[in-house]
Amino acid sequence: MMKLDINKSYNFLIVRPDHIGDVVLSLPVAESLKTRFKNSKVYYLAKDYTAPLFENSPFVDGVINLNTNGKFDKVSLVRRLKAAKIDVSISLVADKETTPALFKARIPIRIGSFMKLYSLLLTKRVRQKRSLCLKNEAEYNLDIIKTLGCDTNFFPKLYVSDEESKKAKAFIESNFKEKKPLVIIHPGSNGNSVEWGKENFLTLASKLRTNYNVLITGSSNEMKDILNTKEAKNLDEENFLKPVSLREFMALINEASLLMTNSTGPLHVAGALGVQTIGFYPDKLTMNCFRWGSFTKDDKGIYITPSGVYHGMKTYKEPDLAKDDLKRIDMDSIKVSEVLELVQKSLKTSRINHA
Repeated sequence: MMKLDINKSYNFLIVRPDHIGDVVLSLPVAESLKTRFKNSKVYYLAKDYTAPLFENSPFVDGVINLNTNGKFDKVSLVRRLKAAKIDVSISLVADKETTPALFKARIPIRIGSFMKLYSLLLTKRVRQKRSLCLKNEAEYNLDIIKTLGCDTNFFPKLYVSDEESKKAKAFIESNFKEKKPLVIIHPGSNGNSVEWGKENFLTLASKLRTNYNVLITGSSNEMKDILNTKEAKNLDEENFLKPVSLREFMALINEASLLMTNSTGPLHVAGALGVQTIGFYPDKLTMNCFRWGSFTKDDKGIYITPSGVYHGMKTYKEPDLAKDDLKRIDMDSIKVSEVLELVQKSLKTSRINHA
Protein backbone atom coordinates (compact mmCIF):
# COMPACT_ATOMS: atom_id res chain seq x y z
CA MET A 1 0.00 0.00 0.00
CA MET A 2 1.22 3.50 -0.84
CA LYS A 3 1.56 5.90 2.09
CA LEU A 4 0.20 9.37 1.45
CA ASP A 5 -0.50 11.92 4.16
CA ILE A 6 -4.30 12.08 4.43
CA ASN A 7 -4.09 15.65 5.77
CA LYS A 8 -2.00 16.97 2.91
CA SER A 9 -3.51 18.74 -0.11
CA TYR A 10 -2.97 16.73 -3.30
CA ASN A 11 -4.20 17.23 -6.83
CA PHE A 12 -5.65 13.91 -7.98
CA LEU A 13 -6.49 13.17 -11.62
CA ILE A 14 -8.92 10.39 -12.55
CA VAL A 15 -8.37 9.25 -16.13
CA ARG A 16 -11.48 7.86 -17.82
CA PRO A 17 -11.52 9.13 -21.43
CA ASP A 18 -14.37 7.03 -22.81
CA HIS A 19 -18.18 6.89 -22.85
CA ILE A 20 -20.93 8.18 -20.57
CA GLY A 21 -21.65 4.83 -18.92
CA ASP A 22 -17.95 4.19 -18.26
CA VAL A 23 -17.57 7.62 -16.68
CA VAL A 24 -20.65 7.19 -14.47
CA LEU A 25 -19.26 3.88 -13.20
CA SER A 26 -16.02 5.67 -12.27
CA LEU A 27 -17.70 8.33 -10.09
CA PRO A 28 -17.36 6.33 -6.84
CA VAL A 29 -13.58 6.72 -7.20
CA ALA A 30 -13.90 10.51 -6.90
CA GLU A 31 -16.05 10.28 -3.78
CA SER A 32 -13.71 7.75 -2.20
CA LEU A 33 -10.66 9.97 -2.82
CA LYS A 34 -12.43 13.04 -1.44
CA THR A 35 -13.53 11.10 1.63
CA ARG A 36 -10.01 9.90 2.50
CA PHE A 37 -8.05 12.97 1.40
CA LYS A 38 -10.39 15.73 2.60
CA ASN A 39 -8.05 18.63 1.80
CA SER A 40 -7.32 17.51 -1.74
CA LYS A 41 -8.67 18.39 -5.17
CA VAL A 42 -10.02 15.77 -7.58
CA TYR A 43 -9.98 16.37 -11.33
CA TYR A 44 -11.02 14.28 -14.31
CA LEU A 45 -9.32 13.75 -17.64
CA ALA A 46 -12.27 13.11 -19.93
CA LYS A 47 -13.85 13.89 -23.28
CA ASP A 48 -15.76 17.15 -23.48
CA TYR A 49 -19.11 15.47 -24.12
CA THR A 50 -18.95 13.68 -20.76
CA ALA A 51 -17.92 16.82 -18.83
CA PRO A 52 -21.55 17.80 -17.99
CA LEU A 53 -21.78 14.67 -15.82
CA PHE A 54 -19.51 16.31 -13.25
CA GLU A 55 -21.52 19.51 -12.83
CA ASN A 56 -22.80 20.15 -9.27
CA SER A 57 -20.74 17.23 -7.93
CA PRO A 58 -19.17 17.91 -4.52
CA PHE A 59 -16.49 15.32 -5.32
CA VAL A 60 -15.12 16.69 -8.62
CA ASP A 61 -13.26 20.00 -8.68
CA GLY A 62 -12.65 20.30 -12.42
CA VAL A 63 -12.21 18.61 -15.77
CA ILE A 64 -9.23 18.55 -18.12
CA ASN A 65 -10.39 18.03 -21.69
CA LEU A 66 -8.74 15.06 -23.38
CA ASN A 67 -8.96 16.62 -26.83
CA THR A 68 -7.92 19.90 -28.43
CA ASN A 69 -10.50 21.32 -30.85
CA GLY A 70 -12.16 17.91 -31.02
CA LYS A 71 -8.97 15.94 -31.75
CA PHE A 72 -6.36 14.25 -29.62
CA ASP A 73 -3.14 16.27 -29.49
CA LYS A 74 -0.58 14.84 -27.06
CA VAL A 75 1.61 17.95 -27.01
CA SER A 76 -1.32 20.18 -26.05
CA LEU A 77 -2.57 17.66 -23.52
CA VAL A 78 0.84 17.42 -21.85
CA ARG A 79 0.87 21.22 -21.60
CA ARG A 80 -2.53 21.21 -19.88
CA LEU A 81 -1.49 18.44 -17.52
CA LYS A 82 1.66 20.29 -16.49
CA ALA A 83 -0.32 23.48 -15.87
CA ALA A 84 -2.73 21.57 -13.61
CA LYS A 85 0.15 20.49 -11.33
CA ILE A 86 -1.23 17.00 -10.79
CA ASP A 87 0.35 15.02 -7.96
CA VAL A 88 -1.34 11.66 -8.49
CA SER A 89 -2.98 10.30 -11.64
CA ILE A 90 -5.27 7.26 -11.57
CA SER A 91 -5.73 5.52 -14.92
CA LEU A 92 -8.77 3.32 -14.46
CA VAL A 93 -8.08 1.73 -17.84
CA ALA A 94 -4.56 2.58 -18.98
CA ASP A 95 -4.52 3.35 -22.72
CA LYS A 96 -1.95 4.14 -25.39
CA GLU A 97 -2.88 7.84 -25.66
CA THR A 98 -3.22 9.11 -22.11
CA THR A 99 -0.63 6.93 -20.35
CA PRO A 100 2.36 8.32 -22.32
CA ALA A 101 0.96 11.85 -21.88
CA LEU A 102 0.87 11.41 -18.09
CA PHE A 103 4.50 10.21 -18.24
CA LYS A 104 5.55 13.17 -20.42
CA ALA A 105 3.83 15.57 -18.03
CA ARG A 106 6.05 14.16 -15.26
CA ILE A 107 3.20 13.47 -12.87
CA PRO A 108 5.05 12.08 -9.82
CA ILE A 109 2.66 9.23 -8.94
CA ARG A 110 0.92 7.44 -11.78
CA ILE A 111 -1.38 4.60 -10.68
CA GLY A 112 -3.29 2.36 -13.05
CA SER A 113 -4.30 -1.08 -14.22
CA PHE A 114 -1.52 -3.19 -15.68
CA MET A 115 -2.92 -4.17 -19.07
CA LYS A 116 -0.52 -3.47 -21.93
CA LEU A 117 3.17 -2.66 -22.43
CA TYR A 118 2.52 1.07 -22.10
CA SER A 119 1.36 0.37 -18.53
CA LEU A 120 5.08 0.19 -17.75
CA LEU A 121 4.99 4.01 -17.85
CA LEU A 122 2.95 3.93 -14.64
CA THR A 123 4.73 4.18 -11.28
CA LYS A 124 2.24 1.86 -9.55
CA ARG A 125 0.63 -0.94 -11.53
CA VAL A 126 -2.42 -2.85 -10.28
CA ARG A 127 -2.92 -6.27 -11.85
CA GLN A 128 -6.50 -6.95 -12.90
CA LYS A 129 -8.16 -9.50 -15.16
CA ARG A 130 -11.26 -7.59 -16.17
CA SER A 131 -11.91 -9.99 -19.05
CA LEU A 132 -12.94 -12.62 -16.48
CA CYS A 133 -15.88 -10.36 -15.56
CA LEU A 134 -15.91 -11.38 -11.90
CA LYS A 135 -17.09 -7.93 -10.75
CA ASN A 136 -18.99 -4.88 -11.89
CA GLU A 137 -16.89 -2.32 -13.76
CA ALA A 138 -17.33 0.13 -10.86
CA GLU A 139 -15.82 -2.41 -8.46
CA TYR A 140 -12.79 -2.89 -10.72
CA ASN A 141 -12.35 0.90 -10.73
CA LEU A 142 -12.51 1.12 -6.94
CA ASP A 143 -10.03 -1.74 -6.54
CA ILE A 144 -7.34 0.40 -8.19
CA ILE A 145 -7.37 2.97 -5.37
CA LYS A 146 -7.15 0.39 -2.58
CA THR A 147 -3.42 0.97 -2.83
CA LEU A 148 -4.07 4.48 -1.45
CA GLY A 149 -5.98 3.10 1.51
CA CYS A 150 -9.30 4.24 0.05
CA ASP A 151 -12.63 2.67 1.00
CA THR A 152 -14.58 0.90 -1.75
CA ASN A 153 -18.09 1.27 -0.35
CA PHE A 154 -19.25 4.03 -2.70
CA PHE A 155 -21.72 4.22 -5.58
CA PRO A 156 -22.26 6.56 -8.56
CA LYS A 157 -24.12 9.79 -7.80
CA LEU A 158 -25.25 12.51 -10.19
CA TYR A 159 -26.68 15.87 -9.23
CA VAL A 160 -29.50 17.80 -10.91
CA SER A 161 -30.05 21.39 -9.80
CA ASP A 162 -33.41 22.78 -8.67
CA GLU A 163 -33.50 25.00 -11.75
CA GLU A 164 -32.87 22.04 -14.06
CA SER A 165 -35.62 20.06 -12.32
CA LYS A 166 -38.02 22.97 -12.66
CA LYS A 167 -37.39 23.18 -16.41
CA ALA A 168 -37.78 19.40 -16.84
CA LYS A 169 -41.11 19.43 -14.99
CA ALA A 170 -42.31 22.34 -17.13
CA PHE A 171 -41.39 20.46 -20.32
CA ILE A 172 -43.25 17.34 -19.23
CA GLU A 173 -46.35 19.33 -18.30
CA SER A 174 -46.38 21.18 -21.63
CA ASN A 175 -45.58 18.10 -23.73
CA PHE A 176 -48.17 15.71 -22.31
CA LYS A 177 -51.88 16.47 -21.99
CA GLU A 178 -52.47 14.23 -18.97
CA LYS A 179 -50.57 13.78 -15.73
CA LYS A 180 -49.26 10.20 -15.74
CA PRO A 181 -46.06 8.46 -14.65
CA LEU A 182 -43.23 9.18 -17.11
CA VAL A 183 -41.57 6.21 -18.82
CA ILE A 184 -38.43 6.93 -20.85
CA ILE A 185 -37.47 4.44 -23.55
CA HIS A 186 -34.00 4.71 -25.11
CA PRO A 187 -33.84 2.10 -27.93
CA GLY A 188 -30.23 2.63 -29.06
CA SER A 189 -26.75 2.07 -27.66
CA ASN A 190 -24.57 3.72 -30.31
CA GLY A 191 -23.51 0.23 -31.32
CA ASN A 192 -21.96 -0.47 -27.92
CA SER A 193 -24.19 -3.42 -27.08
CA VAL A 194 -26.28 -6.20 -28.57
CA GLU A 195 -29.62 -4.41 -28.77
CA TRP A 196 -33.18 -5.58 -28.19
CA GLY A 197 -34.18 -3.67 -31.34
CA LYS A 198 -35.92 -0.36 -31.93
CA GLU A 199 -38.98 -2.11 -33.39
CA ASN A 200 -39.50 -4.02 -30.14
CA PHE A 201 -39.05 -0.89 -28.04
CA LEU A 202 -41.51 1.10 -30.16
CA THR A 203 -44.10 -1.67 -30.11
CA LEU A 204 -43.81 -1.71 -26.33
CA ALA A 205 -44.11 2.09 -26.24
CA SER A 206 -47.38 2.04 -28.18
CA LYS A 207 -48.84 -0.44 -25.67
CA LEU A 208 -47.69 1.57 -22.66
CA ARG A 209 -48.86 5.03 -23.65
CA THR A 210 -52.47 4.42 -22.59
CA ASN A 211 -51.50 4.42 -18.93
CA TYR A 212 -48.15 6.24 -19.02
CA ASN A 213 -46.51 9.26 -20.59
CA VAL A 214 -43.95 7.63 -22.87
CA LEU A 215 -40.89 9.49 -24.13
CA ILE A 216 -38.63 7.94 -26.77
CA THR A 217 -35.08 9.30 -26.68
CA GLY A 218 -31.89 8.94 -28.69
CA SER A 219 -29.11 10.76 -30.48
CA SER A 220 -29.85 12.68 -33.69
CA ASN A 221 -28.83 9.72 -35.88
CA GLU A 222 -30.69 7.23 -33.72
CA MET A 223 -33.87 9.31 -33.85
CA LYS A 224 -33.73 9.44 -37.65
CA ASP A 225 -33.65 5.64 -37.77
CA ILE A 226 -36.38 5.36 -35.15
CA LEU A 227 -38.73 7.74 -36.96
CA ASN A 228 -38.27 5.82 -40.21
CA THR A 229 -39.72 2.60 -38.77
CA LYS A 230 -43.33 1.63 -39.36
CA GLU A 231 -43.76 1.15 -35.60
CA ALA A 232 -43.09 4.87 -35.07
CA LYS A 233 -46.32 5.68 -36.93
CA ASN A 234 -48.30 4.20 -34.02
CA LEU A 235 -47.00 6.95 -31.75
CA ASP A 236 -47.51 10.72 -31.62
CA GLU A 237 -45.05 13.59 -31.93
CA GLU A 238 -45.19 14.13 -28.17
CA ASN A 239 -43.70 10.65 -27.66
CA PHE A 240 -40.40 11.56 -29.33
CA LEU A 241 -37.87 13.78 -27.62
CA LYS A 242 -35.98 16.14 -29.89
CA PRO A 243 -32.24 16.03 -29.12
CA VAL A 244 -31.38 18.01 -25.99
CA SER A 245 -28.19 18.66 -24.01
CA LEU A 246 -26.87 16.00 -21.66
CA ARG A 247 -27.82 18.09 -18.63
CA GLU A 248 -31.38 18.52 -19.93
CA PHE A 249 -31.60 14.79 -20.60
CA MET A 250 -30.37 14.04 -17.09
CA ALA A 251 -33.04 16.32 -15.62
CA LEU A 252 -35.77 14.55 -17.60
CA ILE A 253 -34.51 11.14 -16.49
CA ASN A 254 -34.61 12.41 -12.92
CA GLU A 255 -38.36 13.00 -13.30
CA ALA A 256 -39.09 9.55 -14.74
CA SER A 257 -40.72 6.63 -12.95
CA LEU A 258 -38.83 4.19 -15.17
CA LEU A 259 -36.13 4.16 -17.83
CA MET A 260 -35.73 1.25 -20.27
CA THR A 261 -32.77 0.77 -22.56
CA ASN A 262 -29.99 -1.53 -23.66
CA SER A 263 -26.59 -1.67 -21.95
CA THR A 264 -25.72 1.98 -22.51
CA GLY A 265 -25.03 5.32 -20.81
CA PRO A 266 -28.59 6.46 -19.98
CA LEU A 267 -29.13 3.31 -17.91
CA HIS A 268 -26.17 4.22 -15.70
CA VAL A 269 -27.30 7.86 -15.52
CA ALA A 270 -30.73 6.72 -14.32
CA GLY A 271 -29.20 4.39 -11.76
CA ALA A 272 -26.98 7.17 -10.40
CA LEU A 273 -30.07 9.39 -10.07
CA GLY A 274 -32.01 6.71 -8.18
CA VAL A 275 -34.50 6.06 -11.01
CA GLN A 276 -35.88 2.57 -11.58
CA THR A 277 -34.33 0.89 -14.63
CA ILE A 278 -35.01 -2.07 -16.88
CA GLY A 279 -31.98 -3.02 -18.95
CA PHE A 280 -31.73 -5.40 -21.90
CA TYR A 281 -28.50 -7.39 -21.96
CA PRO A 282 -27.07 -10.33 -23.90
CA ASP A 283 -25.76 -13.31 -21.94
CA LYS A 284 -22.33 -12.86 -23.49
CA LEU A 285 -19.71 -12.88 -20.71
CA THR A 286 -17.99 -9.58 -21.54
CA MET A 287 -21.34 -7.79 -22.07
CA ASN A 288 -23.56 -9.25 -19.38
CA CYS A 289 -25.33 -7.30 -16.63
CA PHE A 290 -23.11 -8.64 -13.85
CA ARG A 291 -20.16 -6.76 -15.37
CA TRP A 292 -21.99 -3.80 -16.91
CA GLY A 293 -25.17 -3.46 -14.86
CA SER A 294 -26.13 -0.29 -13.00
CA PHE A 295 -24.05 -0.12 -9.80
CA THR A 296 -26.39 1.05 -7.04
CA LYS A 297 -26.51 0.54 -3.29
CA ASP A 298 -29.95 -1.09 -3.35
CA ASP A 299 -29.26 -3.08 -6.56
CA LYS A 300 -32.87 -2.59 -7.65
CA GLY A 301 -32.32 -2.59 -11.41
CA ILE A 302 -34.18 -5.17 -13.47
CA TYR A 303 -32.27 -6.99 -16.21
CA ILE A 304 -33.82 -8.89 -19.08
CA THR A 305 -31.62 -11.30 -21.03
CA PRO A 306 -32.28 -14.19 -23.42
CA SER A 307 -31.91 -16.52 -20.41
CA GLY A 308 -34.44 -14.78 -18.19
CA VAL A 309 -35.34 -11.85 -15.95
CA TYR A 310 -33.09 -10.84 -13.05
CA HIS A 311 -34.07 -8.51 -10.20
CA GLY A 312 -30.74 -6.98 -9.26
CA MET A 313 -27.36 -7.29 -10.92
CA LYS A 314 -26.08 -9.64 -8.22
CA THR A 315 -28.82 -12.21 -8.89
CA TYR A 316 -27.57 -12.81 -12.44
CA LYS A 317 -26.48 -16.34 -13.29
CA GLU A 318 -24.68 -17.07 -16.53
CA PRO A 319 -26.65 -19.68 -18.52
CA ASP A 320 -25.33 -23.18 -19.00
CA LEU A 321 -24.66 -22.73 -22.71
CA ALA A 322 -21.56 -23.03 -24.86
CA LYS A 323 -19.65 -19.72 -25.03
CA ASP A 324 -20.42 -19.38 -28.76
CA ASP A 325 -24.06 -20.47 -28.53
CA LEU A 326 -26.13 -17.91 -30.45
CA LYS A 327 -28.91 -18.23 -27.87
CA ARG A 328 -26.74 -16.06 -25.64
CA ILE A 329 -27.25 -13.06 -27.91
CA ASP A 330 -30.69 -13.87 -29.33
CA MET A 331 -32.40 -10.69 -28.13
CA ASP A 332 -35.49 -11.42 -30.25
CA SER A 333 -36.25 -14.28 -27.87
CA ILE A 334 -37.33 -11.55 -25.44
CA LYS A 335 -41.02 -11.04 -26.20
CA VAL A 336 -42.77 -7.66 -26.04
CA SER A 337 -45.78 -9.15 -24.22
CA GLU A 338 -43.56 -10.48 -21.43
CA VAL A 339 -41.77 -7.15 -21.06
CA LEU A 340 -45.10 -5.29 -20.98
CA GLU A 341 -46.31 -7.42 -18.09
CA LEU A 342 -43.04 -6.88 -16.24
CA VAL A 343 -43.17 -3.10 -16.75
CA GLN A 344 -46.72 -2.84 -15.49
CA LYS A 345 -45.89 -4.91 -12.41
CA SER A 346 -42.72 -2.92 -11.76
CA LEU A 347 -44.47 0.45 -11.99
CA LYS A 348 -47.33 -0.72 -9.80
CA THR A 349 -44.86 -1.91 -7.13
CA SER A 350 -42.91 1.35 -7.46
CA ARG A 351 -46.03 3.42 -6.79
CA ILE A 352 -46.86 1.30 -3.72
CA ASN A 353 -43.32 1.70 -2.38
CA HIS A 354 -43.44 5.47 -2.82
CA ALA A 355 -46.98 5.92 -1.51
